[in-house]
Parts: sequence; structure tokens; C-alpha cells
Amino acid sequence: MKIVIIGPGAMGCLLAGLLASAHEVHILDKHPARAAQIMQQGLQIEDQHGRRRIPIRVTTHAVTLAGADLVIVCVKAFDTGSVLPALTLLAASHTQVLTLQNGLGNVEQLLTILPASRVFAGGTAHGATLLGTGHVRHAGSGPTTVSSPHAHQRAIKKLAYSLSAAGLATEPAPEILPVLWSKLVINAAIGPVSALAGVPNGQLLELRSWRDLLRAAALESAAVAERQGIRLLYPDPVAAVEEGCRRTATNFSSMLQDVRRGGRTEIDAINGAIIRAAAALDLATPVNTDLVRRLRAASG
Repeated sequence: MKIVIIGPGAMGCLLAGLLASAHEVHILDKHPARAAQIMQQGLQIEDQHGRRRIPIRVTTHAVTLAGADLVIVCVKAFDTGSVLPALTLLAASHTQVLTLQNGLGNVEQLLTILPASRVFAGGTAHGATLLGTGHVRHAGSGPTTVSSPHAHQRAIKKLAYSLSAAGLATEPAPEILPVLWSKLVINAAIGPVSALAGVPNGQLLELRSWRDLLRAAALESAAVAERQGIRLLYPDPVAAVEEGCRRTATNFSSMLQDVRRGGRTEIDAINGAIIRAAAALDLATPVNTDLVRRLRAASG
């Protein structure tokens, strides 16, 4: 299978490294200098077993990768619109496009240029911390779940099988909204709380005040999902958030990584999406609203 991963951030690099042993994997980058550096040095993946170097193909020219079997979009949610032109060049009639991005709204943007039957979305419990260009720490493992707004169930299962066969344990899900919201509820708690605390995910459970804030965020966000009739993939949102912290105990959340490097966060696509969904239902979201306010103040 020819796989193109768009975006060499923490998760993009980790996925490329995990899938390269079984598939022909390419990374599409928008920065020529960074692409050249990764191409020259390879990917550097660190985990509990040490560090390994993985040769990888990297380019800034989407047209050279036309006809890919699978494209995995790993850019920030606010950059989804900027990759649509590249996707029109990459996608052939058989190409499947999978977004593993954070937040809501990414699928809708992909559907503006692609048939619904070829668009997939998912969430992963893997944790990745970007240590440098093309250099990531694999800071936690867990299942990946994929679904689609309109693809046949056989196609969803086939994609899950292909990813699992390459070493990325993946489960198919029959409906897309539970997948997206299950990931959203966890991210809306761990992301901003870890960014405000300035600690890796696991340490959030050691401090009462941060753990209580995680709990409040999880319950409020899950209530918005429930009000929409969305059944999450887990019965207890607080337990799911805390398990996510344990699985990725040494990982620095992507939101904390963004804050530390002075970059733009995905708070609007994550907590902001929950606030907007709640507003449409005439629900108050004081916890999420306060998290957005505090994070924006902290990140300038």
C-alpha cells in the first residue's frame, strides 16, 4: 500500500515510522528545508526500547505522489483548508483519505473536495512528543479507531485491518460521530488542562486541583455529546480521560507543545467546538469556556 502522510509533526512522524515497515510511506511537507532535513537524517523514534532511525521519503511536491492508496492527514485543525489543493493532486479514484486530526470540522472540509465514501476519520490513543525535526518520543500506546460518514462497513473494516497488519492496532466503528466525540471529550480535558499545568499527562492525576478540573471538563463535554444523542465509545468519560493520562503518562500533550513553542493551539477546534455545539442546544459550558479563556490568556 502506498501511504502519504501530510504533516511531519509529532503524530505524523510517529505514524510514518510505525507504518514504514509494512508499507511504502511518504511524508508530504510544506517546508522545503524541513523536508530536506528529514529526508537526509531519517525519522528518529524514541521509546522504552531506545532510539531507532527509519529512512523515509519526504517531498513538498504533491503531484509526485499522485495515486496514493491512502492519505493520512495529520496537520493542525486550523491548517486543514490549506492542504485541500494538495489532496486534489494526490487523490485518484481509489484513494482513501483518513483524518486523525484533533477537533471537529476536519471531515466537513474534506467532504468539499472528496466523495463521502472515500473519507475516513479516527482517533488514536498513541502519544507522541516532538523532540526536534523528524524526532519524536513515542510516549504511550493504545488503540486506534476509524470510521466514515458514508463508506461501506466493509471498507472501514478493510482499512482497520490494513493498519493493524502494519502494526498500528486499529478497530473499525460503525458510526463516525461517536468516534469523533469520544476523542474530542478526552482532548478537551487533557489538552488545555495539561497546557495550563505545564506538566506531562500522567502528572495531572497526581495533583488534586488539576485532576478535579479534568473531571469537570470531561463530564461537561460528555453531557453535550449525550444531549445530541451521541453515544460515546466508553461508558465513563472521567475514567476514559484518566486512562488516557495513564497510557500517555510521559507525553506532553500537543496543546502544551504548541504553547511551549509559542505556536497557535487547537483550542478553538476542540473546546471551542464543544462550546458552539452546546450553544446550539442552549446549554451552558462554564468549564470549557473558562479553559478557553485561561489558555488564550496564558498563550498570549
